[in-house]
Amino acid sequence: MPKKHRRKRHIRKSLLVVLVLVIACGVLAFQVPKITSEAKLKDLGYSKEAIKYIQKADYASDIIQNQYYSKYMEQCILDGSLQEEYLPLYAAIKTDRTLTDTDFLLYNRLMDKGYEVDQLQNLFNNLTFIELTPLLVFDYQWGENPYIQDCKNNRDHNSESSFSLSDSYYQLYKLQKEIPSPHDTSVLVNSTYGLTSDFVPDNIVDISTQYAVSGVQLVQECADAFIAFAQASQEAGHYFFATVGYREYAIQESAYNSFLARMSQSEADKNSIRPGHSEHQTGLAVNVAATYETSVAFSETETYKWMVENCTSYGFIQRYANEKSSITGVKDELEHFRYVGKELAKKITESHLTYDEYYMLYLADWDEKSCIPSKKILKNIPDYVQ
Repeated sequence: MPKKHRRKRHIRKSLLVVLVLVIACGVLAFQVPKITSEAKLKDLGYSKEAIKYIQKADYASDIIQNQYYSKYMEQCILDGSLQEEYLPLYAAIKTDRTLTDTDFLLYNRLMDKGYEVDQLQNLFNNLTFIELTPLLVFDYQWGENPYIQDCKNNRDHNSESSFSLSDSYYQLYKLQKEIPSPHDTSVLVNSTYGLTSDFVPDNIVDISTQYAVSGVQLVQECADAFIAFAQASQEAGHYFFATVGYREYAIQESAYNSFLARMSQSEADKNSIRPGHSEHQTGLAVNVAATYETSVAFSETETYKWMVENCTSYGFIQRYANEKSSITGVKDELEHFRYVGKELAKKITESHLTYDEYYMLYLADWDEKSCIPSKKILKNIPDYVQ
């Protein structure tokens, strides 16, 4: 029987056209957004090479939506050092300044204090590191521009070792928080962080009258360090003695109330420290005087100069430098030294920060855990205590 021939089925041209159109639409649907994105990134100022990296890293939409661009940001994109979570910060850097992991920590600390992203961009765009760190101590500034302008107005004489402002940004005792670990040698005590009325430090001991006036007491670890400090000073030909050490809450309360009975609270706060907010209650603070150089102010003595230069070797810091009283809120307490331990004293001194700033940047607890930087960042900051 002859073979039957099957009729070949022909695909209608109309179907082919539809298929081609579908494929073309699919390609366009993929390519058009990419092309549009490239155009927008180019308009912002990015080079072709940077655009390729941005699209590959998949944060083009974030950059375009927020109009993020700076030459520094593009540089970091190209060298692969950019940290995506800090895009707003990179975009704010419009000078020769570069960002470090410590800057990222500072950014997060200020965010934890309440500053919004747009405020932080404004602050980092206009201020240096040493102008930003006092904000960790100061009250939250709802409007940051007056502070920025004040910093700029005082730049001629401000430096790592000296910092002053024309206005005040820290209302004493405005916020009062209880100290979480009062027995730590790193404890921060100031007008914000205070000790309870029943707090008494452990291991309080008397200091020999060879090195102090009668009745001075310090925590044992601090006392041992102070005696070593005094002995080394004597060997160098300088002599000092402790005049004030541990002071219990009730004594500080009595001293403060004596001022309060004669003047307003704001005036009393200028003349005395409120009970619970004195470092002397920790047993880790000591006031000193030069033994023989009594004809001049303590700050003008050779003994004082030697103490400032050598105190970190024995675990002490000069707590209240006059040159930074606008940050600490304390002036003319140059005889006040604070024990924190050798390692921490060295770090604080090398940082050129006040202890208030250093503590709030590297040691303080976080209010919002979501503000804590990634472990990748924190591991590169040796001063940060995790």
